[in-house]
Amino acid sequence: MKHPLVNKIFVYGCYGCAIAIGYKNIEMSAVGLAPVGKPTDTDWMLSLGMAAFEFALSGALTTPAFWPILTGTIDSAINRVLEQTDKRKYQWTALGLLIGFVCLLVASTFQVYYWDIRTTELAIYANISAPTEIERFKVYGLVFGPEALLAGAGLLTLASGIGAVQYNQINDKVRSQRSTPRPNLPNSPTL
Repeated sequence: MKHPLVNKIFVYGCYGCAIAIGYKNIEMSAVGLAPVGKPTDTDWMLSLGMAAFEFALSGALTTPAFWPILTGTIDSAINRVLEQTDKRKYQWTALGLLIGFVCLLVASTFQVYYWDIRTTELAIYANISAPTEIERFKVYGLVFGPEALLAGAGLLTLASGIGAVQYNQINDKVRSQRSTPRPNLPNSPTL
């Protein structure tokens, strides 16, 4: 049974690696956005904005403890809209806004990731006519690496909460066994 501190170290390690990879991705995107030479302030701001959007989205979607809240909120919002049977106009407007928001979020996500991949490709293999598998791995590792690490950290946090409870139960059981006195048994005869 692992000590809960071991899991915490791995979780913080995942967060640290996600930040480091995310920073390098911001740098590569800024270089890819610059037409020639050194990136300008605008390139850095756009690259930082793409990374902030990706981190905000992946921070929520890769946290398993948030999933029940997300699905429960969506479910209750739709149920509240549908309960307004006497106000048909309100129903259609609310459902339209909800569907519009989801479509806008999906479209924005696809565009941000498309441009992030494209600008990172330009930075990594701008002068290469046929990129190798390693160059492609670098691009996708820089773009999707932080998300993968955040998902891993979220799952490990969830698992380590369960592991901490089990660890404490086992330690409490061992402590209670050590603290209970053993009954005195009569001396066995010696031969």
